[in-house]
Amino acid sequence: MGALHAFVIKENVYANRIVAHVEGGVITQQQVEQEAILRNLRRFPNARAREKMQSEILNAMIEKEVVVKEFERMKGQIPESYIQKKFDAIQRKRFEGDPLKLEEALRYQGKTKAGYKNDLRREAIVECMYERRVTKPNTISPLEIKSYYDNHRSELAREKQFDIDQVTIPKENQAAIRAVKECLALDLSYDEKYQKLSHIAGVDVKRMNNLNEQDVLPQIIEKIEKIAINFFDGEPVDFGDQIAFLGLRGNREAHLFSLAEARGSIERILLNEKYQALRKNWVDGLRKNSYCVVL
Repeated sequence: MGALHAFVIKENVYANRIVAHVEGGVITQQQVEQEAILRNLRRFPNARAREKMQSEILNAMIEKEVVVKEFERMKGQIPESYIQKKFDAIQRKRFEGDPLKLEEALRYQGKTKAGYKNDLRREAIVECMYERRVTKPNTISPLEIKSYYDNHRSELAREKQFDIDQVTIPKENQAAIRAVKECLALDLSYDEKYQKLSHIAGVDVKRMNNLNEQDVLPQIIEKIEKIAINFFDGEPVDFGDQIAFLGLRGNREAHLFSLAEARGSIERILLNEKYQALRKNWVDGLRKNSYCVVL
């Protein structure tokens, strides 16, 4: 009969929990769902969204598999020292250098240390293959930039934005409320008041930057529109069982970026789009010559 060299799509039915056969291996429904958990994609508004997510994750897993197999056919190698260095960096940066914390996280994901290192190796292989096989574009024409700008003007507008400091206190904590009011009455600079407020017991102080007007509660908008920049308002906003004193550090009006202002961002977007298209074309070529059956 000969080998099957095609990418075959059948009905989206997950028989025996195997969702795809790829180059002599299998991908299971459980693996797809585990990947969704790792990407924090466990909640879906409806069945269609869930199905779309599963399809995207499965597609990415197949892509990784065929790229790794191509690397193996080329007899490529990734030094073990490189993988160990990546493993050590993750342990140091994400788990405070504590191997027990890392092992606990791996157990939660149902993985062993060896299995996780293998995942790191496969990721390194994919990065290496894209670096070697897909040339990154480095130029975008002025015409392309102008065309993108004309077709995406609404996306290149900045809404009205605020930089706010919010000091929240439970109403029952009268001592903290008095301490905050006394602090705000002091003849101090804005930053000095902020530092003092941050050290009052029972007070939650949050510094929030680049808040879009549509994402801020109406009662807060009403309050901060009356506050001068670098001032705290002495009258709090009522949130039921809590109150909040507000300080305004920045206030930027809505703005439509000009072509000159947006040029750099547009160029980065278009370069990435071209690169992703080149990656897809290369992977599609691998898939056409791979044994890959999606069930």
